[in-house]
Amino acid sequence: GLSVENRGPIEVALDGTIEMLVLLSLSAAGLYGLRSAELRWRREAQRHADIVARSPDGIFFMDPRGRIESFNPAAEQVTGLSADAVIGKYLWELNLVPERDEARARRVFAATFASGKRDGVFEVELRSTRGESIPIEVHARRVRHAAGGHAIMATCRDLRERRRGESERAEVLVGVRDLDAVDEARKLLLSASTDTTVPMSPLNTPRS
Repeated sequence: GLSVENRGPIEVALDGTIEMLVLLSLSAAGLYGLRSAELRWRREAQRHADIVARSPDGIFFMDPRGRIESFNPAAEQVTGLSADAVIGKYLWELNLVPERDEARARRVFAATFASGKRDGVFEVELRSTRGESIPIEVHARRVRHAAGGHAIMATCRDLRERRRGESERAEVLVGVRDLDAVDEARKLLLSASTDTTVPMSPLNTPRS
């Protein structure tokens, strides 16, 4: 092709326009890709938010220092505290965890956040604002924070139903063992009454 020196001003201008159009096209494609990625991320984030909101288990998120960032409806129900009342506060100042369990809970949360490779699981007697002591199983997991960095997601499962079920199963097993013992005794009595080798006592000796 002609060098710049051998081309007319129109040809040079056209080349410049084409280059500009190519750059604009690439920029638009890049912006469209970023916009599409952002929309996908927002849809996914909303989907996860809906799942958390509908979860029957209490779920809350907190930063590495223990400050609560979100609190779902199930967590509100089990604790008796509203999300507005706890967001921005530290978990330990809410008096939900008894002192005897606080140190262990802190250790599990710290280890989970430090490793990020395994979930921390522990049980605690949660104190609700209604004065109830509720057995809770807590699963702690480190998750990526939407604003960058990481947070702790804590899922709290009320163990009362499970423990009631365990108690009922234990009662059933005891009942079954009792029935087995009664049945075994009944079999022994029946066996003794039909055994002709057993000598008869004077009380049941037939008259001559």
